[in-house]
Amino acid sequence: MRTLFVRHPFQVAEDAPIVQSMVSRRKKYWGGAAVRGYGGWADTSLFERAGMDALIFGPGGDGAHAAVEYADLDSMVTAAQIFAGTIMDFCGLEKRD
Repeated sequence: MRTLFVRHPFQVAEDAPIVQSMVSRRKKYWGGAAVRGYGGWADTSLFERAGMDALIFGPGGDGAHAAVEYADLDSMVTAAQIFAGTIMDFCGLEKRD
């Protein structure tokens, strides 16, 4: 049998600009930032193989890939703020009122 699709492991340096931006924004909203490994597979592996730094981040919830899966609404709003701030930081944009 021949393997047609390989899922390579993924790794990003903690000092990568995208990681530092996300960590900084996460600290602002949720306190101490947790940078840790993840035991699943995600599209980040494809980004890394294309030469781009990437990371996995999202709102809190439970039941990933189960019959009952949910994300906490308040953490979704906060995660959206963190994403927006990270995009602005990473792209060198300033917040406009």
